[in-house]
Amino acid sequence: MSHHLSTPLQAQSPRVLHVYYSEKGGSVSFNVSPAQWIQAWLVEQAGGIAVWKEAGIGSGWQQTGFDQIAAWQPEFVFVTSYGSDVDRAKELLSKDPLWAEMVAVKQQKLFAIPEDFVCWDQPDSRWILGLCWFSAILNPDIAELRTDMHELFSSFFALYGLTPEQIGQIKIRGDYF
Repeated sequence: MSHHLSTPLQAQSPRVLHVYYSEKGGSVSFNVSPAQWIQAWLVEQAGGIAVWKEAGIGSGWQQTGFDQIAAWQPEFVFVTSYGSDVDRAKELLSKDPLWAEMVAVKQQKLFAIPEDFVCWDQPDSRWILGLCWFSAILNPDIAELRTDMHELFSSFFALYGLTPEQIGQIKIRGDYF
């Protein structure tokens, strides 16, 4: 994958927000990760600018409001919802009147991060799937990245001894292509 990417100039890099959507406790919250966590690293390695990094977030997820999210002016929004339906979270955000006014949403650049058994943006073995996916989304002009993503997905699960038929039956939620 790295042979398809070069370090882009900061001025050309898209502004990206990675947000954890939660409905825990019965109310909706938006959360961003600390700058040193894998979520920011994945965005940057894929060619984006992690807009939330300068927020001075401590050692865990930090709740943030919509006003701050809008002020960051992300060109891409990647949403995850650990432990709940990420597709539903994306749908709710895209239908929300405030979110619908954001450039990223208007330009259909709101994406649900793929997950199978776990989300691909976590510090476990699936991070490599996440990196390839983020790269393909942020660099749509490099068609080979999507091909690489499909090959990597099959190879990744083949390492666990799964047959092509079993791999084909894996249920992926989110915006996998």
